This record gives sequence, structure tokens and C-alpha cells, in this order.
Amino acid sequence: MTESERRQIIELIKKEVIPAIGCTEPIAVALCVAKAAETLGAKPEKIEVLLSANILKNAMGVGIPGTGMVGLPIAVALGALIGKSDYQLEVLRDCTPEAVEQGKQFIAEKRICISLKEDITEKLYIEVICKTEDKTAKAIIAGGHTTFIYIAKNEQTLLDKQQTVSEEEEEASPELNLRKVYDFALTAPLDEIRFILDTARLNKAAAEQAFKGNYGHSLGKMLRGTYEHKVMGDSVFSHILSYTSAACDARMAGAMIPVMSNSGSGNQGISATLPVVVFAEENGKSEEEQKMEVTLVLWGAPPGHFLAEGNYGNWVVAPTNYEEWSENFSALVQHLLNNKKYTCVKEITPINEPDWSYIIKGKAAPTADYIEMCKVLDRRFKEDGIRNKVHFSLSDNSDGGTGTHKYLAACTKGLANVADVFNSHTYIFGYETPNSTILDWEKQNSQLASSVGKAHFIGEFGGNQCVGATRQKDIDLYERGVLMTRIAINLLNAGASGVSYWSLIDQYYGKDADYGAMQQLGLWKYVKKTYASEPYYNDIKSDYEVRPQYYLSLIHI
Repeated sequence: MTESERRQIIELIKKEVIPAIGCTEPIAVALCVAKAAETLGAKPEKIEVLLSANILKNAMGVGIPGTGMVGLPIAVALGALIGKSDYQLEVLRDCTPEAVEQGKQFIAEKRICISLKEDITEKLYIEVICKTEDKTAKAIIAGGHTTFIYIAKNEQTLLDKQQTVSEEEEEASPELNLRKVYDFALTAPLDEIRFILDTARLNKAAAEQAFKGNYGHSLGKMLRGTYEHKVMGDSVFSHILSYTSAACDARMAGAMIPVMSNSGSGNQGISATLPVVVFAEENGKSEEEQKMEVTLVLWGAPPGHFLAEGNYGNWVVAPTNYEEWSENFSALVQHLLNNKKYTCVKEITPINEPDWSYIIKGKAAPTADYIEMCKVLDRRFKEDGIRNKVHFSLSDNSDGGTGTHKYLAACTKGLANVADVFNSHTYIFGYETPNSTILDWEKQNSQLASSVGKAHFIGEFGGNQCVGATRQKDIDLYERGVLMTRIAINLLNAGASGVSYWSLIDQYYGKDADYGAMQQLGLWKYVKKTYASEPYYNDIKSDYEVRPQYYLSLIHI
């Protein structure tokens, strides 16, 4: 997805997801009346409203917020008397009991005429003409509930988009398909779409308002009753039904409370929001947890583990029976998704750095074995119905030097129809490495991946100041942060879809390892001297302190 497409989608969401008070159709009519009255510059003496059949049908029998009344006449009257077009679909926000009484009088004086607009094809069409003795103003909404296509006062045309509106909308709207929507949902920076959280706040508040009163058929409130719980159960599912229907009850019955509409429909906005909100809250998902995405990587397994079949050094990953191994791997993922109800597991990498750690009978396996294993795993996940729930991040090769990309090349060729993304690791760049070298290395990777329509991700990266596999000589230096930032920027500029620094925290390879044997590569430094008395480490405040590179990386990236 290009940056332009992403921006277009965000703008489309901002356009289509907007707050509305009351049922959208009569409120859109009130909006059009408000604009015509504002253009007139005086209280109308007569109002003529011409509507498409769809608008007329949908607007006649629903409650108008703050009035205790249903139907179009009161919506039209209030739009003229107190409506503000700047409020958009909250046009009647300033409604008061006094205004309602004035509106009733306006109706009683027979100042409003509502009729069907003939000879039009638009399903959404609203035309309003406001008149005084010596002035006339006209406003037309068409195509969208807030889309004005014509405004005029007397003989002066102030806006006329009747001929071009459809062309403009077609040009402005991005071409969407399921893949683009899915990719956007997974990759869009959360800060850019944080406004969507207002939908949760507004629509949940509407439901809770309905629980306190009696709105419409009170279906949502009824579903919370003791008898209904005996029939429907007291579960997340029944709570989803009650919250969603309650918010719709309140909206359609005319509660003076906004909901977040979607594509011109408040009920659509409610239905798209509250099931997700209720499920997330009742499963203890905070906002931060809901943002988390986890990639499972089989990084090593001890002898006798169900995902390992041999013991060849530290990297005990040597499946020889791919079918059995894939069954086990699938069972693990199913357990996490279905039994543990984890929603953060989004991706798997079958084996860490298979170009050197994937061992068969004591020898490094050729690429063909890895490709076959991934194909079997893909097939198994499909058979078990979970393949569409997790991405496959494949190759996961080490850098192999600046001049070789053979492993990744073989994987992109052999796994083009299996991988969702390809990734590589690198620890070969240091202070003396020119930017051009970093760029060239990643450009080759990205080109290999893009040649089969996939992205390339840097699954691990660090510097070349290694002391064995456990420490980097410059790990506690501020300058290291500058280097890591420079490497990351170059990798991204060269085409990488993302980068992942190894690692966040210092960690260990052995169960009872002392501090000297720990892998000291983390942005956070482990400050205790042994693990021997701890099965795992989890107290961030007492067990860790941040290294200088942590702050610099935050500043620059």
C-alpha cells in the first residue's frame, strides 16, 4: 500500500465516520433546512421540502432528538428555528423545550410542505426552499447526508455542483478491495487513526443511556433481564447484543445523545463498533493490549520437546517428519487463539535463521528442505482453519555477508505462494560502514521480495561489535544509539517494510546462567547478577534500567 492510498483511506474514514444525533435521514433534512434558512437570512415564513422516496420512507416514523416526537415536520421546523449547519449531523444539538414548543406552533401554522421529488434517480436527495414575503433561498443535499450540491439566494447561485459531484467523488475515492482494507487495518499508524476511538466512547454512552430509560422497544435493556439471561445466557455474546441493540434503541427513539455514524448510518456505526468494544473490554483488553501484535518464532527447543526431534547443539530444531511437526505447531497456535483467546498472535516464523540453525542429522539443511517444510506447515494451517488468522514471515535468514542473498532468493522463488512477508537478519554493519553499503544490501533484499509481490522486513538487526553471541562491546555507549538509528533509517529508505532491533531486554540462553553468560544486547539492561533463583524475570522497575541507546533511538525513529 502506498502512502497516497493510506492517506486517501484515512480521509475517507474521517468523511464517512462522523457524529450524528438521531436517525440520519430526518437529521439530514434538518441540516438542509438549516442551511437554506441561514442563506435566507431570516426566519422562513414557508418551507417547501422535496425528498427522494428513500429519504421520505426512512424519515417519517423515527424519533427526533430532544422533542418526544416522531416524523419530519418537527425536524424541519427545528432545523429552521434553531438548527446550525456547522454542526453537520448534530444540527439540532441546541434544541430546548422552548424551541420544541415554537416548532409545534410553526407546524400548526401550516408553514411546512413536504412532498416527493419526482423524476430523480438519486436515492439520497433533499431539496429545501425557504421563503419570506420578498426573499427565497434554496439548498440541495444529494449523494451523501452532508453533501451540499446546490445553494442559492433569490436569483444568485452560491454553489452549484449538480453536474460534477459524482465525478469529484469518483476521483477522490480510493479503489478499495479486501486486501487493501486488511493491510490498512494492520499497518496504519495508530496515532493517525486514534480518532476512531471516539466511536467507542460515543456509541457505548448511547447504549448506557438506553439502559437507564425506556427507548423504543427497549430491546437492549430487556436482554439484560434475569429471564433473558436464562434463555440467552449471561455471556459476552449476549452483552454484545444488548449493548448494540440498546444504542440503536436510544438513537431511533430520539435520545438527545450523539452516536458515531458510518457511511451515513448511525446504526451501521453502532453495529461496527460496539461488538468489538464489548468483546475487548470483557476480555480484559486495554487499549495498549489491543494494539499489540505478536510474531511467534520457533527459536530453539530442548531435547524431548514436542517441536524438536534431535539434539544438535544449542539450536535443537530438527524436524524430520514434517507432517507430525506441522500438526504440533498448528495445535500450539490453535491453543493460543481458541483456548487462551489471545487476539495478539498475528504472525509466525517457523524456525529462526534456518540458513544455519536448521539442522538435519547434524548438518545444515539445504534450502529445499526448508521450503518443503513451510509448504507442509501452510497446508496444515489451512486444513485446521487458522491460516487466515496468522501471517507467515518466511526465510528469516542471517545476512550471509554483503555480497550474498542466495538463501532469500531461493525462498522468494520457492515460497512466493506461501509467504505473506519475507524477512532477514543482519549484524554486519558498524561505525565504519558507509550508508551506501547498508542501502545496497537492503535494496537487494527488497527487490527479491517485491519481485514476487511481497514486502521485506528486517526481523533482527544490531551492530558488528559482537563478542561471541552474548554481548556487544559498545552496548552501553550513547554512540551506539546513533549507529542503530542510522542503520534503521538506511534500511527503511532502501525499501524495508519495518525493522526490529534485537533485543528489547537482556536475556539468557541457559536456565541458571549468571550475568556474565547472559545475552547483553538489550535496550534495557538487566541489573541483577544471576538468574539462578528466578524462573523468569518480570519486574521491570527493579530488574532493569534503560541503556543510553534506548533514549536516542526513541528520539530519532
